[in-house]
Amino acid sequence: MREVVGGRGGKCGSLFINKHLENAIMTRIGAGLKQLNPRAVAAMRRDIDYAKASFTGAADDTQSWGVSVPGVVADEVEDGMLLLSYEEMLAAHDTVINKAVVPLLWEQINDTEAALGPGQHVRYVLLMGGFGASHYLWNRLSEVLGSRSPPIEVICPTDLTTAVVLGAAARVPTVSGSKDMESSGSMPAHMRVVSQKAPANFGTKCNDIFIEGVHDPSTKYVLLFETCCFQALQGRGTWG
Repeated sequence: MREVVGGRGGKCGSLFINKHLENAIMTRIGAGLKQLNPRAVAAMRRDIDYAKASFTGAADDTQSWGVSVPGVVADEVEDGMLLLSYEEMLAAHDTVINKAVVPLLWEQINDTEAALGPGQHVRYVLLMGGFGASHYLWNRLSEVLGSRSPPIEVICPTDLTTAVVLGAAARVPTVSGSKDMESSGSMPAHMRVVSQKAPANFGTKCNDIFIEGVHDPSTKYVLLFETCCFQALQGRGTWG
């Protein structure tokens, strides 16, 4: 396995959905949100996380999600609870997915296929991290990517929060097309990662031992150390 293009990032994580929902709450209860103490704010954000996890996008105008706002006095708050509507949940998710996730994903897909060459296509997209567990995200991306020709399948390995460090791509050699699929659990013996694209690097320039036939002869010089002579290559980095 090798990484074809370097990874990109954007403001498209579930944190930004939280911000949209908190803004919706602020709009409805006004300054009451600022009255919450840190413990109450933490409880409210836990409720928001639960609401996000249970949101599938299935059209249901009667569905709502309770968020605790203890101590807030407002017309729309009852027994310390505020109900988020289907429209509010849908707007928060679509704002992030449509404006950030989908464009970023298409950029990565287009760059990958350009690097692979004519006739080569991306076949699968794997969801990672906490937001990757969102049923609505999976449904939306399946619609968007499944409509192109050839279609791209969106799959969701287990252990999403640790999938990146566990090597998610290497652990899913086969796919079932189900969001609830399980990863194979270990890297097959014949599969190994041979190269990756570093989006950035840092280090200190140093000398490297000159290897005939490998390094450019025009950069070679002789370095004297006591009675020994070394042929070194100037300006290359040694990574440790």
